[in-house]
Amino acid sequence: TQRWPRAAFERQSIVELDPDEPEHKLAWAKALAAAGEKDKARKIVAELRKGSPELEGLKELEQSLK
Repeated sequence: TQRWPRAAFERQSIVELDPDEPEHKLAWAKALAAAGEKDKARKIVAELRKGSPELEGLKELEQSLK
């Protein structure tokens, strides 16, 4: 639906305000994936995999992007 691009934009704004919080980045990646922007979501997942590999929900999102 059209709300996912808006949700992705809102999550990006939150990440910009608090870039050190991996949960915000994960939420952004999930919104991007739902909006159909899977390449962008994969980049964020790769970044999270390096810095926060045990983040809850990361493995599931990574699997859904394959």
